[in-house]
Amino acid sequence: MNFSKREIMLGMGGLCLTSACSKDPAYVLYGTYLPHSIWQTIDGKSIDIANLKKPLILHFFGLWCRTCIDDMDNWHEALKKLNKIPDIAVISVHCGKVPAHYGSLQKYYDEIDSSLKTPLIDDANEVIAKSMKIPGYPSTLHVDSGGRVVEHSWGLGSQRGVNSFLMKTDKIFGLNKK
Repeated sequence: MNFSKREIMLGMGGLCLTSACSKDPAYVLYGTYLPHSIWQTIDGKSIDIANLKKPLILHFFGLWCRTCIDDMDNWHEALKKLNKIPDIAVISVHCGKVPAHYGSLQKYYDEIDSSLKTPLIDDANEVIAKSMKIPGYPSTLHVDSGGRVVEHSWGLGSQRGVNSFLMKTDKIFGLNKK
């Protein structure tokens, strides 16, 4: 059988459309509520995660995760802006074991610039991530002030992705109206 260039292009377009319609595995998170539990940060502080009473950006990552490492500069660029917004909380959750070349999660945390620091939770056994059904890393959740997940993002990918993420954050939390 011989196919014309037009038939091949139409077939490829149909294939692209069908694959784009497959569900993001994070769809199960939308509308769920954060668990009622107290999380310990690596510096010993306690956070009642479900009762923050303000919007939250919850970032799940792993230092063992190649995609997380590749996207780290983009996440840090977003954090420079997010950490300046007093109306939202930003919490990072490190999932899995820390690779030996980092020394420890505390050492990693101590060495990052203070403008990039957020409360950091050590989820070495991924108990938190699994209980919340986090589908992969990096995963970032937008959580409303009532503790309900309203949005999920994967890695930011580029400066354009950072800008898009920040605009989405503004829109979701109504920050540009304040």
